[in-house]
Amino acid sequence: MTLIEAARSGNRKAYLEALRDQLAEKIAAGMTPRDLPPNVRLLNETMQQLEDLAAREREDSDAESVPDEDLDPDEL
Repeated sequence: MTLIEAARSGNRKAYLEALRDQLAEKIAAGMTPRDLPPNVRLLNETMQQLEDLAAREREDSDAESVPDEDLDPDEL
């Protein structure tokens, strides 16, 4: 999926993954010393956002797998 397609999809994870891939390709292809630091910084920030998103997804799936306890109205 291209960066534009991912942005249009509204799927944040797909957008971040496409951005990560595009930045990594640009950095690997080579760039001027002036352009390298901001692009590496943006890649690092994008990777952190992807890690944060994955952690939230894991928390959500963990919460869904825990069964609800029975509610005893007398304990309220």
